[in-house]
Amino acid sequence: MSTSKVAGATAPEYQHFIPQFMLRNFAHKYDRKTDGAKRRRGGNKNNKHPGEHVVNNVNLEVEPFAIEETKVKRILGRYDMYQDTSLSGPQQREVESLLGKLESQVSPIFRRIIKTSEKGEQGLWLTRSEMDTIRRFMFILKYRGPTFYQRFANHSRDTYNFNDREPLLAYMDKKKLERPIDVWFEGLKAIMKLEMGEEGWKERIRQDMYEWDAAWFLSMYEKFYMAICTPEDPRDEFILTDNSHNVFEGPQALTVHPLTGELQDGPWSNFHEFCPVSAKLMIVLRSVVLPVPEEDADPSIAAMRAEWRKQSIDDVYMSPQTSILADLPIRKARNNYTELVAGQLVFSSDMDPNDLRRHKFCLSLFPNKTRHVNIINHLLFDNAYAGSTIVFRTREAFLRTLEWYMTVPCIYGKVVAFNHQKQRRRLLTGLAALLKSLGFTKEAIWEEKSVPRNRVYSLNPIWQIFAKIRVMRKRDRLAPEPDPPLYYCDDESVTSLEEDLEQADRMLNLRIKIDVWSQGVPYNIRHQARRWLVDAYLRCHSRRVLFFVKRLRFMLQTMPDPTSHGVEDLIASALYRKMPARKLNRLMYTTMLNEVEVVQPNLKPVMQKAIGSSMEETRLLGQIYKYAFGLPGSIKDCGIPEIEDLVLKNSEKTQNFTYVESFYAFNRHDQIELSTRALVKKNFKKVMAARVESRLLDELEAVFFTLSYPTFDIDFAL
Repeated sequence: MSTSKVAGATAPEYQHFIPQFMLRNFAHKYDRKTDGAKRRRGGNKNNKHPGEHVVNNVNLEVEPFAIEETKVKRILGRYDMYQDTSLSGPQQREVESLLGKLESQVSPIFRRIIKTSEKGEQGLWLTRSEMDTIRRFMFILKYRGPTFYQRFANHSRDTYNFNDREPLLAYMDKKKLERPIDVWFEGLKAIMKLEMGEEGWKERIRQDMYEWDAAWFLSMYEKFYMAICTPEDPRDEFILTDNSHNVFEGPQALTVHPLTGELQDGPWSNFHEFCPVSAKLMIVLRSVVLPVPEEDADPSIAAMRAEWRKQSIDDVYMSPQTSILADLPIRKARNNYTELVAGQLVFSSDMDPNDLRRHKFCLSLFPNKTRHVNIINHLLFDNAYAGSTIVFRTREAFLRTLEWYMTVPCIYGKVVAFNHQKQRRRLLTGLAALLKSLGFTKEAIWEEKSVPRNRVYSLNPIWQIFAKIRVMRKRDRLAPEPDPPLYYCDDESVTSLEEDLEQADRMLNLRIKIDVWSQGVPYNIRHQARRWLVDAYLRCHSRRVLFFVKRLRFMLQTMPDPTSHGVEDLIASALYRKMPARKLNRLMYTTMLNEVEVVQPNLKPVMQKAIGSSMEETRLLGQIYKYAFGLPGSIKDCGIPEIEDLVLKNSEKTQNFTYVESFYAFNRHDQIELSTRALVKKNFKKVMAARVESRLLDELEAVFFTLSYPTFDIDFAL
């Protein structure tokens, strides 16, 4: 169970984020004779009783760190963390009740895995339903762990300031939720109530929980396969920490705070994730971007996997990335609906691959060398700085792996740098002192250094310019403004610049993560995820959207000079506060993306070609179509009042223009759109003269009809 009750009807409950049935796999029965703790009158430390389940652990909350025995009932949990105080009566305990049901489903499966290991057997068969139950449970362990809980529980709507602030607040508005913690409760319930065997369950989970966390769950389901590791050497054991289920192995980049220069978390990618089942068993999730030999025997699958990896990993970090566990000896589970023929997987002739209820999977237990056990423990140790305890089974195995961790060269981590420096340093110095107090003499090793520049994504130059403008404006109101005037330097934006810059960084990081998570997902789902994200972003203040667009353009074009003036700056300078903010935001965003497209090979020549009927010309027409209509939409919805009025007044005229034979490939609707743009172009300066400064008008016209709403030089008979 996840709960330990305290006496009294209204007393708080100690509720576990790692359930007791898992903790008992690391536990032993308390023996007062072996307890070195000082006795207290009327009982012993933590009121432990002979025969009660306790776990060995390093208490990271005391100075100095101490090895203790703690009751299973009182470790790795919090009081009332699942109590929904916005509800009344029994409804407050709905999450706790659902957790109990899920744990009662997964506990027998884990017991079977443990029994299989204890018998020395090499694996066991599980149904698809059982595999799905494990996956739901693993996500719940991640979602209810300290990382997620603190993200939601310690913030109000106003103070929530993570990189998904805008889409989260939009979701709260949509669902009429008042607190971020309500999003968390809703997500927990949605996963625990989910029936993954029902048709349409993926769409249902997207509707029932916060879409970005739903995308994370689906990513774990679709892009990772499950394997079980066990130490080959009986002396080796795995450890357990507060945030074990939030630890990943894979590359991580950093960003630079625009004003303070401090390093912050940036894009990250997970090759492996972990779920300690016991000291002898570790469930590992491995990303499908890593090689799968039995599948990669098919050249088309191997090529597709290589492209996934390039787009989702290497392109993000601008260099090839490797996994420190690439040689971990695991593989995908065998199943009963495929078979290996000539080194390739094919569907079995006597099994319907679509009959999911009959699917079974053989989960093998893969023996791991001491090196691999130590590397996995290393990853858990490295991330323990954010937690309160390190749980272990036996003292001998723990001290052996801890000594290795503290004395091995820093090739896997142990670097005190960028954020969380104090916590990381405290963990390492505390563990070093603990080893020394126990008689270990080897010198502890860790590094304190700056991070190589090729691991840092920064737009420092442009942010420094913005910061200088801010300082100048605050210091001297008579100082000349930049030319052209930047709208984000008005009085209102001076006070919010730092927040806008920070949020723009987070917006870009989240966009990168969504692209990474959605690799391999069907195109329509991936496109919808991007559209949801953009729609949420475009509801932000235009200052923030401008910074996001500049960051995105810098990344897509790999610009050598991030301070360069872009089309988004022109649009902002000319039209800020002269059209609805959300439509201004979309205009900046789509115009920038079309600028990125138009500089790609062949697009400019395409715009000058006459369209014929050959295969190549058909392909070129497709490129034109994407450029002209894919992003911009219709000019009648551009958001500029004068233009929308002009279109409305001439709608009958544009509906009845003379057909243009040279553009036969475009349908009637698109030809009407092109004729409308041609009409607007002829009258643009006339209708916009009173709204846009004269010095910006020519440049705005060129950008507007080349990038925002591409208009071809065709003589429509209007």
